[in-house]
Amino acid sequence: MLRGPPSATQGRSSAPSDVYKRRRLAWSAIHQHRVGACLRTTAGLVVETGTAREVHHFAVLAGYGAEAVHPYLAMETLADMHKELGGDLSADKAIYNYVKAIGKGLSKIMSKMGVSTYMSYCGAQLFEAIGLNTETVGKYFTGTASRVEGIGVFEIAEEAIRMHKAAFGDDPVLETMLDAGGEYAWRARGEDHMWTPDAIAKLQHSTRANNWNTYKEYAQIINDQTRRHMTLRGLFEFRFDPAKAIPLEEVEPAAEIVKRFSTGAIAGVGFELYQNQPNPWVGRTQIGFHLPVPATATLTVYDETGRVLFTQKGDFAKGYNAVNLDRAVLNTTGVLYYKLETATDSATKKMIQTK
Repeated sequence: MLRGPPSATQGRSSAPSDVYKRRRLAWSAIHQHRVGACLRTTAGLVVETGTAREVHHFAVLAGYGAEAVHPYLAMETLADMHKELGGDLSADKAIYNYVKAIGKGLSKIMSKMGVSTYMSYCGAQLFEAIGLNTETVGKYFTGTASRVEGIGVFEIAEEAIRMHKAAFGDDPVLETMLDAGGEYAWRARGEDHMWTPDAIAKLQHSTRANNWNTYKEYAQIINDQTRRHMTLRGLFEFRFDPAKAIPLEEVEPAAEIVKRFSTGAIAGVGFELYQNQPNPWVGRTQIGFHLPVPATATLTVYDETGRVLFTQKGDFAKGYNAVNLDRAVLNTTGVLYYKLETATDSATKKMIQTK
């Protein structure tokens, strides 16, 4: 649950000498300590924090034992800026809408996890830690799954000090405004993103103009992001022994490998299977597929042994098309493969058919 807005006499202040402590670390440490001492159920714990502002923040606090959360800074911010939000919106109404939105967000998270009540979610720790080392997870988030290492308490402290210095520093850009952030959308002074305006522009230009040199520039940007640890795969390297390399002639061609793929779209061919429903008048079923452009296409239906049950070639229009299938397909049970081929593309759909 969320508490209402604080009264005017409950003001909070900070000073250049006071560095803000991470509430989620401190909170989870208290929760874990009381659990270990068999005292957790003897008291209800309420978090009062200035950093909780979006749904995930509240979900983490709840997942590690918070019966209630009071996001005083978010509420004070809404009370201060409600006149700029447009419409006939009072401070109380703005805060009410915010609390309601957070509640709906938490309900959505819990429903996806199969949890129906807040108290069942409270302390359940239905999370996986990414970017924290084992020692930190073991001490502050005991029992949480963690498959990759990361930073520890000292790095978290360094980040807090860095943010504190930015808040009380003499940077003229931050003197009258907040940092750009950039967590959700790319900003010049914000967080790094995999997709930057430069990367998108080079990708679009290279594909539209079929320019190989521009594509290499795009690839260089993406590969550089991998080396700068923008993704988990950027932390890995291939380990191989050149002496044990397999001759290229022994490697199965890519054209043969993709034949075993079961997908709804390959290289621009949209292939959507309609639900098989017998037509009582002609004793047939229909298979539907989507083409991005008009094309001559061949539709083939075959079973697991490779036996062809049906084939039809024709000129089809752009968009959705339907082909009637004969009784041989309708009477066959088990796994069937529907393969659609054009001059440049192909797609295969796997379906289990029963009587």
